[in-house]
Amino acid sequence: MFEIVFDEAKRVMRLRLTGFWDAATTARFADEVRAESAAAMTRHDSFDVLSDAREFAVQTADVADRFRQLAEQGSARRTAIVMTSALAGMQARRSLAIDRVRVFGDMASAQAWLAEA
Repeated sequence: MFEIVFDEAKRVMRLRLTGFWDAATTARFADEVRAESAAAMTRHDSFDVLSDAREFAVQTADVADRFRQLAEQGSARRTAIVMTSALAGMQARRSLAIDRVRVFGDMASAQAWLAEA
């Protein structure tokens, strides 16, 4: 359902999200992201997030709201989310309307945006 890998050289937390989540999965993900973010902040003054959500389904309103809360509380400088499903992308753009979060349709555009800063 999810994978979290931190790229030390690029200072990017890489996420891979798949499937349809319930509250328990979302809570486990949030706990692991918070722990990895805290660890990253001890090693770096800033980092970005690149989320590969190309296989992530449209989620319930509760799960989408939990993602918004996590993004608002997060310590990442920028978060790029890659979604190829138009409907899932619309949900993400609506629920994650935060200045430092962007949703992209392809990986190259997401990586280019992160590289700008």
